[in-house]
Amino acid sequence: MTTKTEVELVTQPEESGSQVDKESTLKKLKQLAENSKSSPESEKDEDGFVIPEGKLPIDGNFSTEEVKKLIEIAKEDGSMAENIHVEVLDGNKIGERVKIVEKSEHDGKANGHEKDEKEKSD
Repeated sequence: MTTKTEVELVTQPEESGSQVDKESTLKKLKQLAENSKSSPESEKDEDGFVIPEGKLPIDGNFSTEEVKKLIEIAKEDGSMAENIHVEVLDGNKIGERVKIVEKSEHDGKANGHEKDEKEKSD
C-alpha cells in the first residue's frame, strides 16, 4: 500500500508574459508575511477556514508556477523532502486547483518506475 500525504490549493491565474523567478517569488512571500504580521488576530482564508497565527495563507495568493518555485526553494535549502511534487488537478481563467503531494519510495513517479515502464513499451 502506497501512503501519500497531500494538500490541495487554489492558485491565482498566471499573469501573461510574466516570468516566475526565485527573487520575485520570495519578495511576494515576504510581502505576504509582512501583511500577516500587521493583523494580530486570526484571519480566515477564502474558504472560511481560520488561518492560525504564524501561518501564511498560501492558498489563493500565488500562481501555480510560484507554488512550484516555493517548493523548489524549500527543497534547495533542505526544509522540504525531494519527494514533494506539485500536480495540477484542473483549472480555468480564474486559477488552478493544485495538489502538493509527498510520494513514497514505492510510488513509481518518486523512484523512476514510470521511466522503466516507458522503456518496456518502446
